[in-house]
Amino acid sequence: MMPSEMAEQAGVGEKKKGKRLWWIKLPKDFFTSNNIIKKMRKLPGGDTYVVITLKLLLLALDNEFRIYYEGVEDTFAKDIALTLDESAEAVDVTLRMLIAQGWIVEESSEVLLSPKSQEMAGSETPDAGRMRLKRLADKELALNAPEHCSNIVTLEKKREEKRRKENRKMQERKDLPTLCPDAFLGGKPKVSPSFDEVRQFAENSRFYALSPDDFYTTFSSQDWTVDGQEITDWKALYLALEGFCRNGGEG
Repeated sequence: MMPSEMAEQAGVGEKKKGKRLWWIKLPKDFFTSNNIIKKMRKLPGGDTYVVITLKLLLLALDNEFRIYYEGVEDTFAKDIALTLDESAEAVDVTLRMLIAQGWIVEESSEVLLSPKSQEMAGSETPDAGRMRLKRLADKELALNAPEHCSNIVTLEKKREEKRRKENRKMQERKDLPTLCPDAFLGGKPKVSPSFDEVRQFAENSRFYALSPDDFYTTFSSQDWTVDGQEITDWKALYLALEGFCRNGGEG
């Protein structure tokens, strides 16, 4: 039986259900986690071997993860090279490496099995593909709907108003030396950080409840003092106020 006849017979059941669409799923670390791929790329002309590898993985999808010798050329490598439009020498080198690593298995002198293609394969029917695209389109329409955008704006406004209220409470507090005594230790020089220092500290610490701008504006306007006591550790004070704002102004 010719390979084409074998493929046709194997695909009879699939044809009744509708032809499936196949693809190879490459993990994001495909080029860095596979030693065989890294080894190929280090060889002269290695990028070509990698391209041939991908072509072979895709070629095997056509016939239940197998590649058949068509007999057009006098060797399997030359036969595949003709199909892939690559040089026979490069295909031969690639095949040897893939067989050594188990990505390709020689079932017979005329059939190669690709377990790696089977491992990395994904598929769906055309109907399933259309439904998937429709769901994505519906989701996109929902996200861009006026009422959805309005809800997002309303939510952001509420969050901003809550933050402002919490910061106003923070600015009105007079018991900060009691809340955070470490920031007002005697014997240490009074601090005077720049706004960039405050902003960078907040960003690096991933603080979001307390605005760096509000913190800097409030305490710089007070000459870095609170109720007559000098601030000696502004970072400790920021940390305490961040927790204060996160807890909804309860301290």
